[in-house]
Amino acid sequence: MPTRAEVGCLQYDLHQNNKTPGAFVYFERWTDYDVWQDHMKTDHIKTFLEVTKDVIAEFDVTELHKIG
Repeated sequence: MPTRAEVGCLQYDLHQNNKTPGAFVYFERWTDYDVWQDHMKTDHIKTFLEVTKDVIAEFDVTELHKIG
């Protein structure tokens, strides 16, 4: 997976909902906001979004930050 090789990628894991098998979450951790923004502009993310646009009912991005 090219994302895991990107500079600043600390964690990039796909999770499947136990109760709703068609629901998935990518849990990502990046060294900082700017490298994550760079990731979102990569060709492989653009390709993923284009290829899956007709099969993913909902695509949400929730930005979180660590407390403490």
